[in-house]
Amino acid sequence: MGKRTWVVITAVVAMLASVSSQALECIAVISGSAGTHYWRAVEAGAKKAASELGLEVFFRQPHDETAHQAQRQLIDEALQRGCRGLVLAPSSNNDADALAAWHQRGIPVVLIDRPLNVGPVAGRVMTDNYAAGRLAAQKLMLALRDRGHVTVMRLKQGIASTDAREQGFLDEIRHSHMTLVEPVYLGTDIAEIRQNAEQYLQRHAAELDGIFTPNEMTTVGVMAELRRSPRHGAIVHIGFDYNRFLLQALQQGEISGLILQQPYAMGYQGVKMAASSAAEADKDVIHFTPVFYLTAKSMNEPQGRQFLQLNTEAASRHRVTPVDAAAGSGSETKK
Repeated sequence: MGKRTWVVITAVVAMLASVSSQALECIAVISGSAGTHYWRAVEAGAKKAASELGLEVFFRQPHDETAHQAQRQLIDEALQRGCRGLVLAPSSNNDADALAAWHQRGIPVVLIDRPLNVGPVAGRVMTDNYAAGRLAAQKLMLALRDRGHVTVMRLKQGIASTDAREQGFLDEIRHSHMTLVEPVYLGTDIAEIRQNAEQYLQRHAAELDGIFTPNEMTTVGVMAELRRSPRHGAIVHIGFDYNRFLLQALQQGEISGLILQQPYAMGYQGVKMAASSAAEADKDVIHFTPVFYLTAKSMNEPQGRQFLQLNTEAASRHRVTPVDAAAGSGSETKK
């Protein structure tokens, strides 16, 4: 082998070593499920924050809210990858065991979207879901003048975020003059949701004046079945979260209002918190991102347009930074 060959080999090895040393560190972001606008907005916010910090996002998502074992495997995979922080929307209290190794290594863990019964973490960024459920009830009471028969068509028992929204709604209704019709669990798969919604509406649509659905999938599924109901247009429907189909339904009057969260801000702030050099593994700061009640009227007003820009398709194109809006719209931080 000639001298020139050795020079070339040495140069290539040096180049590879340089590239390896410059490889971006990662923050793992693991969602609660897949396939909805909500988690795509979380991912967009996380990637925006990471790009500002010179980091990569290792984004993974279980296929369903009930895929607890799959999410645990993703948590382990992120640890093996050597990520310097974890942003997690926990799907089960069993995730607490999966976080033990992260705590032992002193790697910051930030919880987003929903709580988890676990020891101190670096921080929590989420909606005050109980208060959001109460707000949905208040808006339904206002629309119906505190009279009539209403229900909540629930997601699935054991999912902390929607459990809290549903309970907030139920508690508020029980202290009103409204009559609560027996609630129902719809499930997490859209086909299952539609089937259960159809059966429920066949039994109860005639007596219902109002419905609350606590997330994007239940709102889409119930809206689709209400279209097939003889009482289409006669039942006040307040939903939760956003996609373009729900926005069209809002514009057309099929849905009276949507409680919107800030998923883009959750992803953005979660990564910033996990990556902060000042982050402590047990700091446990709680940051509640505010919700917004969107109607056909408010979506065309300045505050409504800004909220949509920050947390829907516009945010997915990285046009804005969400922290400024969150700071100016009633965000709350607690310890």
